[in-house]
Amino acid sequence: VESEKIHVIYQGISPDFNPAQGKKATELKQRLKLPEKYILYVGICDERKNLRRLVSAFGRIAKEISDVFLVIAGRKDDGAYSLADDIESSGMRSRIVETGYVAQEDLPVLYAGAEVFAFPSLYEGFGRPVVEAMACGVPVVTSQSSSLPEIAEEAALLVDPMKVDSIAQGLINVCKDKGLRKKMREDGIKRAENFTYRKFGERLLEFYKQMDDFIKRENVW
Repeated sequence: VESEKIHVIYQGISPDFNPAQGKKATELKQRLKLPEKYILYVGICDERKNLRRLVSAFGRIAKEISDVFLVIAGRKDDGAYSLADDIESSGMRSRIVETGYVAQEDLPVLYAGAEVFAFPSLYEGFGRPVVEAMACGVPVVTSQSSSLPEIAEEAALLVDPMKVDSIAQGLINVCKDKGLRKKMREDGIKRAENFTYRKFGERLLEFYKQMDDFIKRENVW
């Protein structure tokens, strides 16, 4: 199909995802028994999300960031899917937290309380968690594949999701470089402004107007 016949309209996210949510992080950490500093993953837990390599990557860098934990938040659609063996092999059982499903109203605060958001997914159609994290002012490390580079652009640090070393290096770079984190926060918030409900609606309305003009001009009906 010719590219001029394709119109891409990006999803929007709730205004609840914003940097101010960080003020509520202390209460949430106490309620969900979360560590003070953590690398965060949010999403369903299955093979496509590449969590096994994320756990392995964390195991490789954990000694260098001894005060940072890994928090994996999300439901398991596949009842047989388990990270237990991978977590055990990483040697970091005491520093990896699996929260299971997190209520929607708690998600913005969960994001905002994180040091880094890690999303090394193997395939995404959009990548909503990346936008949600950026909107909350959290530096994002994500995959250089599928839709993710298009959504994140230069506001995130892109890694090779097939290589544990690449994921680990991306995480350690962001965790240890305060200047980089500051820039990524600023760039992420700015990038996330492109993905609002209002902009989604405006783009959809503009598309309908274009189609209406086309129908009238070409006398399609």
